[in-house]
Amino acid sequence: EWEGISPACQNLKPRDEFPNNNLYSSDTDRDGDADEIDDDDDNDGFKDVVELNVLINTDPKDWQSQPRDSDGDRLPDEIELDAGTDPFNWDTDGDGSGDGWDAWPLDTTIAWDDDKDRIENWIEENRLGTDPQKADTDGDGINDKDDLYPLDPNQSSDSDGDGLSDSYETSRGMNPNSKDSDGDGYYDTECDRDKEIFYTDPQTGDSWWTNNWRECDGYWGQNQNGQWQFFPSSWIEDEFPTNASEWKDSDKDGTGDNSDPDDDNDGAIDTEDDFPFDPSEQLNTDKPTILNGYLTDNDGDGIYGEDYNNDGWVEETTGDRRRFDFIGNNKDLDDDGDLYLDVDEIASGTDPLDPD
Repeated sequence: EWEGISPACQNLKPRDEFPNNNLYSSDTDRDGDADEIDDDDDNDGFKDVVELNVLINTDPKDWQSQPRDSDGDRLPDEIELDAGTDPFNWDTDGDGSGDGWDAWPLDTTIAWDDDKDRIENWIEENRLGTDPQKADTDGDGINDKDDLYPLDPNQSSDSDGDGLSDSYETSRGMNPNSKDSDGDGYYDTECDRDKEIFYTDPQTGDSWWTNNWRECDGYWGQNQNGQWQFFPSSWIEDEFPTNASEWKDSDKDGTGDNSDPDDDNDGAIDTEDDFPFDPSEQLNTDKPTILNGYLTDNDGDGIYGEDYNNDGWVEETTGDRRRFDFIGNNKDLDDDGDLYLDVDEIASGTDPLDPD
């Protein structure tokens, strides 16, 4: 008999199903997977570890020896009663995953979690890059669910959530408990919009895995009155996180803009540069000013030429917009705003930098 249960077979030496592999010997269910690595040797739908449970004690190598399973969820009744699940309901928590396949059968928010680290397999595989078969992928002693750097054994915590590990910040004199170590209003590092986070919607309370774009870019959402509004990001990187008097270095010369007399390093000092952060431009002959009357202070706050929405369109101006602009002379086709192109003025002998 192929099952080897005939009395005539009992005194025979068991056949080695894998004669060329000294690690494996038998394959009870003939499925090609050795019993040594097969989690269901008799292929009866119940894992060997379940059948060997002290509450069950059926034979994991005999497909006819099966535990009682009233609801057909492949989790025996005795184990369900002991675990607190319902032996007459194949999906106790109602999340669509049967109790026998659900790693957390009493939790509606999670089901497929082979390593029991409370992160579903697909999240580990497709988003975090961690191993769904290892609760601690990097082997640093911190469960992947609690490890903010689950692929780096040398880092694990980020108390202030700024993307820099506590150990990194401490080693560089930053405050690991504050995103703004020097208290100047700017955050210690750039915002990582691709960082995977478990986001909870403040309105609905629903949670899901997503990247960090809301914190970095701002987002549209409903306010407390149910009206849609834009919630801007407050995240601006501090390039000098331990120096409260500096936060930006536009020309990357190592000197902060607040101390640097030439922020764009174009040779024109900032006080004489109409474009102090653009090395390709220095002068704008037809710019609007208070003196030429094109800049206004509509809201009376003492500041002229404000861009209320910070969208690039300056609302506090007046007059013929053809006569002024915010374009540097190197790019402007009519530098003096007299409505004659520079090339035509040069050709006719007039001054392209003098509107009169």
